[in-house]
Amino acid sequence: MTSPLDAFLRERIFAPLEMRLNDPARAGEVGTRGMISWAGSTNTRYWIDRENAAIGIYLSQVQPFPYLDLMNMVMRLGVQAVD
Repeated sequence: MTSPLDAFLRERIFAPLEMRLNDPARAGEVGTRGMISWAGSTNTRYWIDRENAAIGIYLSQVQPFPYLDLMNMVMRLGVQAVD
């Protein structure tokens, strides 16, 4: 039996300052296979979608993450706009 953490880690590749999705749909995320993204400690996020030649940047300076839903929605809308 695998834990939810095992499933989360299996669908993602982590490297310094990036997370790469192996299969976004299976992980419940938006984007394309191999899309790179990272969220920072002050409610910031960037993503790079090489398949669609698109990048996105969301910046704010708020701690902790009170706007996580907003940050995720901005990324989701940005990715869907180029699909």
